[in-house]
Amino acid sequence: MAVISVIGAGSVSFTRTLVSDLLHQPATRDCELRLFDLDSEALGAACKLVEEMREEAGAPGAVIASQDLASCVRGAGYVICTILVGGRNAAIKDFEVTGRYGLRYTVGDTLGVAGISRALRTIPALIEIARACEAEAPDGLLLNYTNPMGMLVSAV
Repeated sequence: MAVISVIGAGSVSFTRTLVSDLLHQPATRDCELRLFDLDSEALGAACKLVEEMREEAGAPGAVIASQDLASCVRGAGYVICTILVGGRNAAIKDFEVTGRYGLRYTVGDTLGVAGISRALRTIPALIEIARACEAEAPDGLLLNYTNPMGMLVSAV
């Protein structure tokens, strides 16, 4: 049985969509899902949601929530990163600060000054995740679903 770890699972909207996709594919339908987030309340909500989705889909795999990164990625075949360092407030500040100086973006999380700001917040966290994967899941595949994707992947 495949083990898939979702890092940043507390973002329920991303987690809902991701798990829905996994449950609709024969190769991943019965996988063990491990959920990680630093926010225990958000992690609990995500775990409850994923358990309900599994039950509704009749998918038998386990759902494990953890705030310990190493144990969450240990032996995983896939580690999917969906983190937002600093949360929504930090992302909003990126728009506000750049807007004060006349820089307006429709999407400020992938390029420009706001994207660089987001990258500088996120790179250390993603490097930590990559190192945990290197130590605990050396044969696993780290999949980044966090913006600014290009900058983050280059940093790793």
